[in-house]
Amino acid sequence: MKPLAILQPETISEVIAVIDEYDNRALCIAGATDVMIALRNRELPEATELLVDISRIAELQGIREDENLIKIAAGTTHTEIEQDPLLQHYAPCLCAAARSIGSPQIRNRGTMGGNIVTAAQCADTIPPLMVLSAEIVLVSRCGTRILPIEEFFTGPKKTARRNNELVTEIRFAKPPPNARGYFYKLMRKETVAKARISIAALAEQSLDGTISLLRLSPGSVTPRPRRFYPVEQLLEGRKPDEHLIEEAAGKTAEIMVSITGRRWSTPYKEPVLRTLAARALKEILTIEEQPHVQ
Repeated sequence: MKPLAILQPETISEVIAVIDEYDNRALCIAGATDVMIALRNRELPEATELLVDISRIAELQGIREDENLIKIAAGTTHTEIEQDPLLQHYAPCLCAAARSIGSPQIRNRGTMGGNIVTAAQCADTIPPLMVLSAEIVLVSRCGTRILPIEEFFTGPKKTARRNNELVTEIRFAKPPPNARGYFYKLMRKETVAKARISIAALAEQSLDGTISLLRLSPGSVTPRPRRFYPVEQLLEGRKPDEHLIEEAAGKTAEIMVSITGRRWSTPYKEPVLRTLAARALKEILTIEEQPHVQ
């Protein structure tokens, strides 16, 4: 493997200048948890000549509240996300996802920006960010570009980020005060907490029990992250009962199969996803009891 140079800029402006000059020959690293594996396996892109260490840039650290927005700097670690009081209040599903990532060592090093840019189908923070309707802030010499998170992912491990752009921030509007969020994942036993299937959901109900907001995003089941809009549309405006929940869970599994087709893993994933979807919906919704029939 050819030798790589390492540069450690001190500001975002310096990073932008470097990646603009090097184009696809530069690779930004922060926690470097994925890059170290790629180096070990000799899987870095062939064109890579320079590693740009952005881990010490103060502008890329921290979580803050800005009126109705919660803003997470791209260099914020999973441990910081898990423990942040602001996120625990407004986005506990995201905290739960961060808590589930790898080992303590990985959570202490890995960053939100890295989890997103890597765009692995099993990335834990992505489903919660999908149901939070997050936006990705990208900066280049041409200015700032803001993409809805669904537009950011274009395929398996592929994103809409250009070579000369740096992800600087992930942000989302505060959910309604009485909204409830949920995250859960099944793990692969042979790995350190790697998701086999995960699911995130966010819901709000009106005083009479009608579902006024429902967002659902399974992870590790489709080629790129997405929300399952037909399930959301099925539920919104209705009062949930056991029958409706089972219908919605079945539709969740049906949508997955319609996207991926029937593969070797479908006999496992189809019933498991149906079960996880039902569990998620029952966790965040107040279910209307059916009248007892004598």
